[in-house]
Amino acid sequence: MARHPTIVDSAGREFALFPVSVCAFIVDPSRQFLLLRHPKRGPALEVVAGLVDQGETLVDAVLREIREEAGEALNVRPLGIFHAYSVRYDDTIPAIVSACFLLQATNAVVATGSDMAGSEFRWLSLDELRERKHRIIVPEPGEGGDGVWFFERALACLDLWGDGPSATLQPSFSQAWIEQGGRK
Repeated sequence: MARHPTIVDSAGREFALFPVSVCAFIVDPSRQFLLLRHPKRGPALEVVAGLVDQGETLVDAVLREIREEAGEALNVRPLGIFHAYSVRYDDTIPAIVSACFLLQATNAVVATGSDMAGSEFRWLSLDELRERKHRIIVPEPGEGGDGVWFFERALACLDLWGDGPSATLQPSFSQAWIEQGGRK
């Protein structure tokens, strides 16, 4: 198995470097999920997803990915991370850390963005996902999972979080703060 690159802090402690991705499970008011079909990846549908860029918070990254894939017109309200895990990626990058966000769509206006130009999109209910009429690509930790449990868990969290007051999200950090390693 390949070993991750590491860095060493000033005290000599070694840290593995892991890429981080975000997945956006976007739910509309009728409890349907937004799924996209990328024209270059065949007939499968997938949630909005992508890698976190240097200097971004996880919230910044998921909102950027939504703009890039689902378009600027889709308005969402982030509710929280409902699942996070590490999964094998490939022989070169043995693991990637993934954070799955639950977001409420406040409108259903999708005009695929630059990363998904020309792709189709659908809003599917949990029942439609359970019928397995559509091939769904979701990050799946472990073997043998079909990914539907991600959507079930997302709706369970929506029931817990969805009707609460809108929380103030963490503000974007200044570039100076990031360059100083998160210290003043």
